[in-house]
Parts: sequence; C-alpha cells; structure tokens
Amino acid sequence: MLTEAAGQTWDYPGIGWATINRVGAPGKPDTLSGVVFKAGQFKGVGKNLWRLSGDPSSLTGPNRRAYAEALQVAQAILNGRIADPTGGATHFFSGPWLGKPYKGNNPPGYTITAKVPPFTFMTEP
Repeated sequence: MLTEAAGQTWDYPGIGWATINRVGAPGKPDTLSGVVFKAGQFKGVGKNLWRLSGDPSSLTGPNRRAYAEALQVAQAILNGRIADPTGGATHFFSGPWLGKPYKGNNPPGYTITAKVPPFTFMTEP
C-alpha cells in the first residue's frame, strides 16, 4: 500500500483490499505474499521506498508517517475492521491504463467496481 499509493493514504484501504482480493482469484497465487511478489504485479515492489520500509526506523518525515498509517490500515483490514471499499476489485490503476488512454480510462474487458480518485478499482475479465 505504501509504495503503490505514494503517500495518498486515503487510498490505502482500496489498495490493500484489491491486493487481498487477488489471493486465490483465477490465475493468481494462493497466498498474500505470492500475490505481492508475483513479477509485474506491483510497480513499487523492490523500489527504494519498498527497500527502506524493510527497516522502518530508517524512514523519516512523510515516509515514516505514511508507513505507520499503512501498517495500521493493513492490520485493520486483516482484522476485519475495514470493509472492502472496492466492490471486490482485484486490480487498480491511476491515470491512463498502462499509458494507453481508453474511453473513460476503462481497459477493455475489465469491470470498474469503484473509484477513489486518483484510483480506479476493477475486476478482470
């Protein structure tokens, strides 16, 4: 959530739920770690902020606050204290889909289930 939302903490619940909703979905891994680490799934995995968050004490300023909030949201989702705001979405994007503008930014075949600007949440065909 931290690396995907880039400090847009209001989107943490949606990103967290879309990630969880992928677990066991057709063609997706059966574990949360499998989903997170599946190649090409999340652009933030392995990048600088991802690496720094491996040692939260190294984070400073806004990154430290964003990490703390992401951790709280993740725990609340896993403990059932935050409901799924995505309508069961398994994917999300912000801006044009993969840099290709489609009508309404809706990638072909996907069903949009929720919008929390700048993110759009959807299910795959």
